[in-house]
Amino acid sequence: MLGSLSIDIWPIELLSMQGLTDFGLISAGKTVCHAAFIVLSMLGSSSIIILPVLFSGETGSPPPVMAKQKHRGLFYEQYGIFECAFNTCGTAFYSLQGTNKEKSAMKVVAFNGSARKDGNTATMVRWVFAELEKAGIDTELYQMKGKRINGCIACNKCFENKNRLCAVKKDVANECIEKMLAADGIILASPVYFADLTSSIKALIDRAGMTSIANGGMLKQKVGAAVVAARRGGAIHTFDSLNHFFFISQMIVPGSNDWNMGFGRNPGEVEKDEEAKGTMATLGQNMAWLLNKLGTR
Repeated sequence: MLGSLSIDIWPIELLSMQGLTDFGLISAGKTVCHAAFIVLSMLGSSSIIILPVLFSGETGSPPPVMAKQKHRGLFYEQYGIFECAFNTCGTAFYSLQGTNKEKSAMKVVAFNGSARKDGNTATMVRWVFAELEKAGIDTELYQMKGKRINGCIACNKCFENKNRLCAVKKDVANECIEKMLAADGIILASPVYFADLTSSIKALIDRAGMTSIANGGMLKQKVGAAVVAARRGGAIHTFDSLNHFFFISQMIVPGSNDWNMGFGRNPGEVEKDEEAKGTMATLGQNMAWLLNKLGTR
């Protein structure tokens, strides 16, 4: 898995236009020619990695090559399998094991904030999941019913610890945060209670959101989507409240062909909302498309 790494192939002419010419190449004693460069860039970073794509005139396969880009302090080695040491602040290491390596499956985790484990909210999430799974994306539905989660106590310990966890460990907040970190996409789902989201989802937003901010926006560039089940009113307000979490967390939010909401009071009643089924299916399709465009996180 390449983490938050983007990959582009640039022809050498484009590199020259960008002023990226201060690098040296050392071959393994074979006559080689370079037609293009692979440019790897850490998302959210100004630094880049440049790997030469070299082809041997004798075998047509990449020979061992070393490349160095002096001013950026980067060093790379290629042995058919690329190992890229990336060190802007001495924090990241990635391996790119050729084009034949299978990508790790992407994953979306959904948090159902309903007091009903398998009510209308969960039904709507599963409609989204059906489309994600068709696209080969793993899914997990985390049911918050019966699980204790308290609101943020404003201790600010997360800003001191910076360990990607909430300092309060007496409930399921950190379990949820770890699932968010491990996922490529996050769905927050809530029924409408008094024209807004449920207290458990609100507590999760406050705890995960503050921990993310304290750790440099650790959820940024993940994909997020809101799902709302309502009896009658308040769905738009609840939808808006859920989206606040995604936007302040610097996440990417796909749209659907309508607002992501369905209507029904008793468990199963949302099944009668054919328009909601279509909206959730379109949301799942668009979420899958976006995840595939962004690549595995």
